[in-house]
Amino acid sequence: MKKIFVLMVLLLTALLSVAAQKREKKERVPLSFRGDVCERVCTKRDGWERCEKQKKRNEWEVTCTDTRPGGRGGRGGRGH
Repeated sequence: MKKIFVLMVLLLTALLSVAAQKREKKERVPLSFRGDVCERVCTKRDGWERCEKQKKRNEWEVTCTDTRPGGRGGRGGRGH
């Protein structure tokens, strides 16, 4: 029983550490915006990996996500 408890604690710790590496931001943009909403909010230059947009009421809800290791933009060790 004690081994199962220890295993559960280790798995929970591993899951929390993976979630902590994920960077995310949410913004709202009016539906009247012309152009690519994802390009405006989640620019590749700022290191965002994925953009998802949902239509809510009279605006877009844009979610930018970066799950790459190395912090902001994952620039560690690539010479940028």
